[in-house]
Amino acid sequence: MLWSRAVFRASRIRLPSIFRSQNAVLVLGLVDPCLQSCPCQKHPFTKIAVRYLGRTTSGVPGNEDGCNRYRNPSLCRCLRTLISADVCFCRTFFISFERVRVVRSSEGREVMHGPAIVARTMSHPTVRGNARAWQYHSRSDSHSKVACWAVLFDLLENCDVFRRHAAEGRIAFGINHVMVGPINKTLDLVVTRQSAGRSSNAGARFSELVAKYGIVLSELERDILAQLPDLRSESDRDISEVAIALEAKACMTEHSKSLPRLHAEVLATGYLAKRAQPNCITVSYSLVNAALDFVTPSGSGRVNRHAQPEDARKVVEMLGRAIPLARDIPNLGYDFIGVTVLNCRNDGSPVEVVYGEPAPARNNNIHYERMVMDLCSAYRARFDR
Repeated sequence: MLWSRAVFRASRIRLPSIFRSQNAVLVLGLVDPCLQSCPCQKHPFTKIAVRYLGRTTSGVPGNEDGCNRYRNPSLCRCLRTLISADVCFCRTFFISFERVRVVRSSEGREVMHGPAIVARTMSHPTVRGNARAWQYHSRSDSHSKVACWAVLFDLLENCDVFRRHAAEGRIAFGINHVMVGPINKTLDLVVTRQSAGRSSNAGARFSELVAKYGIVLSELERDILAQLPDLRSESDRDISEVAIALEAKACMTEHSKSLPRLHAEVLATGYLAKRAQPNCITVSYSLVNAALDFVTPSGSGRVNRHAQPEDARKVVEMLGRAIPLARDIPNLGYDFIGVTVLNCRNDGSPVEVVYGEPAPARNNNIHYERMVMDLCSAYRARFDR
């Protein structure tokens, strides 16, 4: 005890002299350990107070045994290689997330505009041929067109490199576009890379589809659209490299019965897209209905009852777990999967976006915002050069 007190007092006695001299000494720095006069180590060029042969530069003070962790870097080379990608992802995830700007809704949730645009537009019934007007009809592609437009809207607003390429005329889009491959496949949405010499006047404009598809925008969304580059569409006659291939699906009723068909269709589309354009980013985006009942157009107005939230949860879990990802199966899986859960009774009542159960949580990889954020990051990595 007396020895500890003596050491403590001796160390305190040195403080005034240290404070008087440290500023002048540390401004210039000392790189020669033999000239190190400060008992503390603060200057950026003074990494080692005193080097002792045969010992490591770190360890437990007062311990005679040197620290032997990573004493042989060559033995740890494989380990560092294996964990380097994970370290990079952990350190850049939130940076990438901040690049994707979001809008705070009236309920306090941070959401992008896409799901709300889809729900608001689907709230207005549309007529297919001479039949009755429906909010959703399985034989109509109105909902998928609106969903594809909404994804493009969020990409243009929130993805800086995507917006820049659109403004420079380096990309175009196609809805219900035929992708030529081993088996020609009509994809709901493609984003294509454009050559410098191609005319930018051909094809419909992104903003023109608002009226064509009957898309209902809020005043804020109209203001945002006016500030976005007016991306042009291309026809099936154009031959371009496909950068993004997105398939939009919907499961609105008879969830258990629809599972095998939905699973097979999603798998087939991803496989054909990868075969046709191996370097393209493949995305599966699905709308899942969580309403308790649904007026089915194919049953002359019959009302289907749903066991919610179990029915919708089964579909969401299948999309999140049973659809292979490209990181696991490169030639078959999708790069990204996204899901939006709606409350659509198909009886003329407003369609609403479901944010709680059974919708994916915000930290789930198939959450809509995560899908757009990951799609933006992948596009930047592959095509921003």
